[in-house]
Amino acid sequence: MSNNSKVPVWSALINAMKQECNLGNERDGLEIAQLYKDARGEKEYMDKVKEVLKYNKVIPNDIHKDILALNPCHIITTNYDNLLEQEIQNEFKQYAIIREDRDLPNMLYSNSVIKMHGDFDTNNIVLTESDYHNYAKNFPLIRSFVISLFASKLVLFVGFSFADLNLKMILNDVHSVLKDSMQKAYLITDDKPDSMTIKYYENKGINIVYLDENDIEEILREKDNTSISIPKGIYLHKMLRCIKLIKKNPEQDLASMLYAKLKSYSDEIKNLGEGLRYFIPKEELNMWNPNSNGLQLYSQYFRELHKQLKTFSGQRKFIKEHPEIDRKELKRFAYYNYLYRIDDVKILDSEFIYNLEKYFSTPSAPSFIYQMDFKKLNERLKYLSSREFSCNADDLEYPFTLYKLGNYYEAYQIYNRILSNAWKNEKYILYFISLYNIWSIKGLVWTQLAMRKDRDANTLYKKLDNIDLDGTLRRLPIEEEIRNVFQDLLSYRAIGKRVTETEELSDQLHKQRKSGERGGISINSNIANLLSKFEREFRFCNDNFIICDNSKQYQTVCANTIRGILNSYATPNHKFKELDLETSKIEELFSLCVFAFIFCVDNQELIETFKQFEIDEIVLSNDAIKYINTYLKNLSEAKSIPYVDGAKLATYIQNLLFVTSRIKNKNVDIETLYKVVMKYWKALNLHISEKFLYAILSHFQPSDETLIQIANKLIESLNDNVHFYGCFSCIASYMSKSEIKYNDFDMNSIKKKSNSEDLYCLYKVLDKTIQNEFSIYCQQNLDFVPSYLNFIVKNKLSVVSEDKFKDMVNKIDNQDLDENVYYCCWKLAKIRSNKANSNVHEIIDNYATINKCLKFYLSPLEYEDKENVIPEWLLYVDEETIHKLVEVKEYKDALKKYLEDHPFISHSKRKMIINVL
Repeated sequence: MSNNSKVPVWSALINAMKQECNLGNERDGLEIAQLYKDARGEKEYMDKVKEVLKYNKVIPNDIHKDILALNPCHIITTNYDNLLEQEIQNEFKQYAIIREDRDLPNMLYSNSVIKMHGDFDTNNIVLTESDYHNYAKNFPLIRSFVISLFASKLVLFVGFSFADLNLKMILNDVHSVLKDSMQKAYLITDDKPDSMTIKYYENKGINIVYLDENDIEEILREKDNTSISIPKGIYLHKMLRCIKLIKKNPEQDLASMLYAKLKSYSDEIKNLGEGLRYFIPKEELNMWNPNSNGLQLYSQYFRELHKQLKTFSGQRKFIKEHPEIDRKELKRFAYYNYLYRIDDVKILDSEFIYNLEKYFSTPSAPSFIYQMDFKKLNERLKYLSSREFSCNADDLEYPFTLYKLGNYYEAYQIYNRILSNAWKNEKYILYFISLYNIWSIKGLVWTQLAMRKDRDANTLYKKLDNIDLDGTLRRLPIEEEIRNVFQDLLSYRAIGKRVTETEELSDQLHKQRKSGERGGISINSNIANLLSKFEREFRFCNDNFIICDNSKQYQTVCANTIRGILNSYATPNHKFKELDLETSKIEELFSLCVFAFIFCVDNQELIETFKQFEIDEIVLSNDAIKYINTYLKNLSEAKSIPYVDGAKLATYIQNLLFVTSRIKNKNVDIETLYKVVMKYWKALNLHISEKFLYAILSHFQPSDETLIQIANKLIESLNDNVHFYGCFSCIASYMSKSEIKYNDFDMNSIKKKSNSEDLYCLYKVLDKTIQNEFSIYCQQNLDFVPSYLNFIVKNKLSVVSEDKFKDMVNKIDNQDLDENVYYCCWKLAKIRSNKANSNVHEIIDNYATINKCLKFYLSPLEYEDKENVIPEWLLYVDEETIHKLVEVKEYKDALKKYLEDHPFISHSKRKMIINVL
């Protein structure tokens, strides 16, 4: 083995001693070594051995890597060099090095390297004749330990030949003690054994392992570039790789193997995500297609298993042949890994989905976050904070939850404690997840500590930024398939693929929508696949308590998913009657869609996405409405909210209220909705925009008491930068309908604010004792011409000041009003028709001489210059007048042309024109 690192073989060492001492024809290697030592003395003898065998001058080779890749519990070596130790250190593995008897009682690790023939560092090598004769006396503990291993462990001899003196001595020594109690051992050889050799070693309890080159190539399939040049070394390297590839119980079928693998890792990682592919044998991995139903492999094994499980007898046979598979546990593994079915073999059914609590007894703290159930969350946090470490994935729940709540520094501290505990107990998967999570939150930890004087945020950040995740992962003693899972995490390979897939599916759904708008029909699984990919990504992070949701890639997956959901929902539903088919689309937004809207996107991005797709109303499924009402109930009843970062909770609540404001269903809990609005508006200083609150108010009429509370809160929030005209308009409308007055209105406090633009719509619901004062206030302070004129016309008021009126009329051509000019002219015409305002008729008439629009509105039916009437003028007149106007050919043609020339006008305006025509 060491010879492949250019260490001379044992015979070369003996020949060197023989030549130096002129021992002539002496052939006994042990006697030559003894004679050399006796003649030259202990020191010169040791120096000679170290010189010839290149002590501390060589490095490990691929065979050392291959041996460690098999994860042996113990390694027994007759070599004196430290090549194995070097490789153990390179790979960050934990083995106790036993060089002499006194090392055995002081083993730090359960795994060991036993230097049964001594070591250069302790100068106790076994080489001479007397060393071998006195071995039992000089190494009694090591000898006993080695014999115990042969009695209890499966032993593989690596690097020995049939003629090897050490091999024969070990076998004779062990066999003389154990006789028939020795466990079966195996010896790898590159020499094809004859029947006599096979029989000889079988009598000593050794099975010879030999494969010819064709057999090896069949197993390996792929070529390997190794630095080894010695043929025997190349063969041994290939054989060890073969063992690694087929290292499993040959009696296990694929189902047993997958179950055993998932079970072996389940205490540290529950969900393997895309990494599950590394656990599928290549011969069964004909394709890899995770989809909404589970996983497609086109595996021969699962095809045969599907046939078997079709019959009751086949099902009984499977259960009988797999006694090690616990069906309840299997379903949990399948759920975590989204394996509802593999090919045609169904693993999870609807009964399982509806009874999850039977399989998962205790919900995790993050699940309470996603229910906004702060009472249960606080109870869970109390339990987690006092819980002792158990050295499994459950340890990660508490710091992961603290991260979710914005308590980043405390999360870091707990992860740090988990690191040392996991390392001490050899839980390397747990160790790596904790290290990865620390690295993921380093910026957030710095942000939280930057304002504290008792912590050095910059020093800590530099320390965390220097974490070498790639190097650590390479050195950890974990199985290769798990290493690949984490390598994909570090390289963003898995989530990068998910970004591409969700983007493509979102684009396909956009094209499907556009096709549907042109009358097309599309039947596919795009939306189901998109949602399954989103859910897989979310569950990989959440089930394993791995912090991924702060990466741009994860956020892109979420954004692609939300766009895809809205594209699918907005797609027209066309039916193909001949085949009884209809477009594949989301008819009602269900709970997973609502979850994505609330918890997986920034509020402004959510609003912009809805705006982009022109979605003003949404219809939810019954389960989604139940979720919305549950969120509202939990929020309204919450007494203690554990969020450290209030901005996180504010985003979730804003998203919840925004989604609720778009709901068309009638079974939203309106009373609780407004309790939440009022409670968190103040508690979190929640940013509630005019459009936001207006959408809620226009969809859901609050109680009379709540109306007053909202009005008071709005007036309190008014300032030069915050305006709520639409909300006040909606409130005034509800109050008028309910015939209630706004008696809380304080005229004195209103005079201190310059917000007449927002408030003038309240005129009709104010007490008559203050209406006149309010009218004067508004007419004096309204500066936007359309608002000023609308206030007078809508409330049928008399103009208070002729000078102010004249100034406002003069502003019509000076303010940047665009189409509002037509609106103002229409309002002026209305004021002109009111005899109570005769004091300003002259002002209006004078303006009409220079404004054709106003002249038209003063007498639209008698207007002579019909050919020059602008179509937009027609859109502001009252319903009775416009129906009369469209009887005129010129006006009717003008409106038709307007529709053709303006394809992007608002839906309401288009609808009104079509109805009139």
